[in-house]
Order: sequence, then C-alpha cells, then structure tokens
Amino acid sequence: MRSHRAGVSLTAVTLALVSVVGGAGCNGAGAAQSASSASTRPSAIGPAAQPVSLTARLSGISGQDPELATLSVATGKVLRRLSGLPGGAQVTGPFAAGDGSLWYTLSSGPRSRSDVLGGDPAPDSCTSKVIRLDPKTGASRTVLASSSSALIGAAVPNPAGTEVAYLRQGCQDYKGWYLVVRNLKTGTEHSIGRADAPCDDLSTPSWSADGKSLIFTWAPALEKITRPGPQSACPGSPVPDNAIVVVPARYRGPVPTGQAVADQGCGYVAASFDRWGVAAVDVCGLLSAGTTTLVQLSRSLHSERGLPLPASADGVSVSTAPGGAEVAVDEYQAPGFTANPPAQWLEIYDGMTLRTIVHASMGELWPVSTTW
Repeated sequence: MRSHRAGVSLTAVTLALVSVVGGAGCNGAGAAQSASSASTRPSAIGPAAQPVSLTARLSGISGQDPELATLSVATGKVLRRLSGLPGGAQVTGPFAAGDGSLWYTLSSGPRSRSDVLGGDPAPDSCTSKVIRLDPKTGASRTVLASSSSALIGAAVPNPAGTEVAYLRQGCQDYKGWYLVVRNLKTGTEHSIGRADAPCDDLSTPSWSADGKSLIFTWAPALEKITRPGPQSACPGSPVPDNAIVVVPARYRGPVPTGQAVADQGCGYVAASFDRWGVAAVDVCGLLSAGTTTLVQLSRSLHSERGLPLPASADGVSVSTAPGGAEVAVDEYQAPGFTANPPAQWLEIYDGMTLRTIVHASMGELWPVSTTW
C-alpha cells in the first residue's frame, strides 16, 4: 500500500471523535480491523427521533433534467417534488443544514481546447455557485459563487449553516482538488491539502453534529506531479487505498495521516459520523470490482462490524440522519462491474441491519446524493 504522511495529532483526532458522539475516548486509533469480525450491536446513546423522510437528487432518465424530491424512509417512494435542476450543469448535493435548508452546487467547465490527454482546459472557462433552497417555501438563493478561474463542488454546510466545506481546484488544473472551509458571515476561509501535489483522491466531506469536526476519505497520488499540464493525467490506482481522515474544522495544512486504514487491497471511499462512531463504505479488489461493505467503526476508529453491499465503486455516498441513529447509503453500479445493466440502490442502516428501499434500473429515476 502507499504510505500515508504525518499530520494532525492522534490526540486531537480522538478528542474530536469524543465530542462528536458524546462518549469516552480511547487510547489511539489504529488500522481498522477486518469488516468480517462482526461484533454485537453498538450501544445506543439516548433516544433519537426516527425521520420519516429524506431528500435526494433524482436522475437517471435520459433527456429528463434532474430534480430534488423527498422520499419515504419506509418505502423509498417519492413523497414530494421540491425543485427542478438545470440540465447540462454538473450538480453535487443536496446536503442539508440544521434548519432544514438544502444546499447544492452547480458547476460547468472547463472548456476543452483539444482532444489531447487532459483536454488542454481553457483559462477562466469555469463557473460554480452554491445554492440554498428552502424546501418549505421553494425560495432559493446563491450563497457562494466562484470566480471563473476556479471550479468548486460538493459544498456541504455545517449544521448551523454559517460555514461550508467544499472541494476546489483551479480551472486549468487536472484533478487538483483540495478542501476549503469558508465562513459565510466573514468571508474568511482556509484550505486543507492545497499545498499537496495534484491527483490526491478526496471524497466529499461531512460535518460532525456539533460542527467542530470534518471527516472525509483520502488517498495520496500514485505519482506526484508538480502541476498537471495540457497533456497530463492522473495515474489511477489498480486497487483502492483510501483511508479515513478526521480533522478539527479549524485545521489548515496538508491532508494528515489517515486514522483508519482498510485491509490491503481495500479502501474507504465514503464516511460519515453516526451515533456509534463512523459509518464508512469499504471497496476491495482490482479496479474496485470486488466486494463492497458498509463498515461500522467505533469512536476510536476500529472496525466493529461489516454488512455487505452490492458490488460497486462508481458512485457511493453516505449520509447520517439527525440524532445519528440512521444512515442512508446510495450507490451506483456500472455495467462494467457485472453482466447486469446499470443500477442504483438506496439502503438504510440502523446500527444493526441494512434495509433496501430503492433498487432502480435503467429507465427509472435514481436517488443520488441522499440527505436527511
């Protein structure tokens, strides 16, 4: 496996996890144990209300623009269509803030000037904006817009809606993504991983319930490139190697060491805090075409149990409900992984079991990027 560099101290990470789940800390967070070593159900921490609905971006039907809609947690059926989304734009989200508002990112660009490897992107040909939607009134407004020299995506608000964490790269960069945390009241911001070489693999970040910590998955680039040029491309890893990273929301600097590392030949591709610690998706095998598992990690980031998911690595996200007692997992299976046509799943995890509420095939609306 590729080596992971040093960074945020283990003490800071442990304290961050304790504040997230409200439990006592443990001494250190080593490499995750195998997901096959299932344990008893994690202990609950007080009562938590069970949500009856969640929100997703619906897409999948050719020629039909995506839209936001609420779905029944019990059946996966559409309860209410909230808002249409523009076709042709790159859409990430939605992500919910504590007040129930939904945030999504629209972006386009860069414009390719040739068909060489990397596309020779044109300067200042990117547009990005973050939209806040009030699902009760249908009113929306732009809360953040990027300059034409940068591309942003996956903007996730903190529970208070006062800060947003998102991915950003230069418009002419190829896979030069890094994390930015921006205070929307003051306009101040700081970055995580900006000084790192391009081609590191970063997942969508997720906030802790108290807004003090961020969690994401990360893998270092196989080859370090000073600055990708028009004919540069990121070398892909034949096997996943992503680790879980937890940092204080105020942290700035290089991406620190992954605090939970999967077994060799496997990697964590998505993670979210939950009531018992962290829920994460682990993919294994050559070209990520092996097993896919939902792993429950403890507060000290040790694997406690694993539940099998449909084999997939083309698009996976996890989202935790308020109170942390339920986690939504949506994943896309590309036709290249199996002989079956492409499909989309939405499953609900309650700390013990997984329950499928949507299994959509080609020609049906797919729930993507589910949030509570």
